[in-house]
Amino acid sequence: MKWITLICLLISSTLIESRIIFKRDTDVDHHKHIADMYNLLTERTFKGLTLAIVSQNLQKCSLEELSKLVNEINDFAKSCTGNDKTPECEKPIGTLFYDKLCADPKVGVNYEWSKECCSKQDPERAQCFRAHRVFEHNPVRPKPEETCALFKEHPDDLLSAFIHEEARNHPDLYPPAVLLLTQQYGKLVEHCCEEEDKDKCFAEKMKELMKHSHSIEDKQKHFCWIVNNYPERVIKALNLARVSHRYPKPDFKLAHKFTEEITHFIKDCCHGDMFECMTERLELSEHTCQHKDELSTKLEKCCNLPLLERTYCIVTLENDDVPAELSKPITEFTEDPNVCEKYAENKEVFLGRYLHAVSRKHQELSLQFLLQSAKEYESLLNKCCKTDNPPECYKDGPENFMNEAKKRFAYLKQNCDALHEHGEYLFENELLIRYTKKMPQVSDETLIGMTHKMADIGEHCCAVPETQRMPCVEGDLTILIAEMCDRQKKTFINDQVAHCCSDSYSGMRSCFTALGPDEHYVPPPVTDDTFHFDDKICTANDKEQQNIKQKFLVKLIKVSPKMEKNHIDECSAEFIKMVQKCCTAEEHQTCFDTEKPVLIEHCQKLHP
Repeated sequence: MKWITLICLLISSTLIESRIIFKRDTDVDHHKHIADMYNLLTERTFKGLTLAIVSQNLQKCSLEELSKLVNEINDFAKSCTGNDKTPECEKPIGTLFYDKLCADPKVGVNYEWSKECCSKQDPERAQCFRAHRVFEHNPVRPKPEETCALFKEHPDDLLSAFIHEEARNHPDLYPPAVLLLTQQYGKLVEHCCEEEDKDKCFAEKMKELMKHSHSIEDKQKHFCWIVNNYPERVIKALNLARVSHRYPKPDFKLAHKFTEEITHFIKDCCHGDMFECMTERLELSEHTCQHKDELSTKLEKCCNLPLLERTYCIVTLENDDVPAELSKPITEFTEDPNVCEKYAENKEVFLGRYLHAVSRKHQELSLQFLLQSAKEYESLLNKCCKTDNPPECYKDGPENFMNEAKKRFAYLKQNCDALHEHGEYLFENELLIRYTKKMPQVSDETLIGMTHKMADIGEHCCAVPETQRMPCVEGDLTILIAEMCDRQKKTFINDQVAHCCSDSYSGMRSCFTALGPDEHYVPPPVTDDTFHFDDKICTANDKEQQNIKQKFLVKLIKVSPKMEKNHIDECSAEFIKMVQKCCTAEEHQTCFDTEKPVLIEHCQKLHP
């Protein structure tokens, strides 16, 4: 259990959700040496991290083969901590790591492409290894009884196997996050092995763990998507809003410094400099605690803990309370007669001060809303500062801000009420109708999967306190919509989706929400192959039946995009009647073949 505890303590400092990262004040040579990392992590944790990294780079190798390489790297790191260290010990960790891989003859034999990579110099060598990672593996898990037996006799072997499988199946997931999941897996196994129905426990808990894994990976990819698709000011603005939300106490100068460091950190991670990325993460707790009195009233309890325990406490710390003095209205950006002069003097800094001020005061608003309000404030100043009376022009800014916030809250309440009233499945169907009309060019499976995720987001976020609801919903929906925009970039969907994806980051979610049906869409003709009904639905479980019904719903809208909601409901009801009738008939398939044209003809008559 000690191994699990050590991993837990390390990983807490290195999550993608880490809010504050500070690098050295003197950024001349920020590369950590392998001895520094080894001493900081302890041997067990160092070996776990190394195993994750080699598993991501050498995905075909067995755990036994990689364990030998891990031991070699560990022995070398240990030697670098003594007095007899070689000049190699002074190399950057990333360079050393790939030197070790390229020096292993088995790597060249098993991975023909590695010869080309190893002929390159860093950082091209590391990028070459990353480019050859594949995403087609499926995790191999022992059965519950085998898992429990192995956990009892050889817990380290079981957890090492999990690291190996998780890392090779998620080659772009931050290695520290792999160790976080391993720690959670260890707790899961310990719990389920005490349960009477082990199979059920493992199935349910593993599903939750994999969902958490995908969540970490999605957030990591989302930050990189922003870095790769928008100007740097967007990721900086998002980070400034995040810092100001979490730590409303510090002034703009400190919040801005944090923002610059976080932005640098994210760019390092997204550009593939994984070792630099991890190094910066490992400095989280130390530098956060150096500023604890300026940052948060709640950090004291964390910073009194030893280094490794401290990191877990900081990452799981809730947002600090908004200071009492921030309850007063913000007047400096709309009541100061010299706003235009200050704006003209340094536009970026002035807008940054505005974003910091509204973000620290309004923790109940989403980061996306806050960024959009800053963008609208910028447009307001660009317009007003050209008039004869700027103060008269921009004085209504706060009222506009609050009115828009009220609209967002009302829309959110409306959807949460609908979800509560109709249940997740029917709510999901409502979303499916809406989004199929918006982008009918998207495949049935993608539309169903997307709206299922949307309903899941609603189920989770509508259950949190109202003050956290908007950040929860809009944050998660923005990640989901960004995935659709990434798909749109590779395979064109339609003009209106392209517009939302190429517009501002802050307005992307609201743009998608406001989309109407695609008016340029030409529905395909209905043929014998358009709808397919067979007797499998009669033996399907509830979840499979729901999926079949949703496929019918999508097909119906794609061939009849202008069908009204009441007619869609009528067709869906007729479909269910047909299923009930045919599943009680003697010859199921014969019944479906007979009833199918009757149903289609009925639905076509309802289409305008």
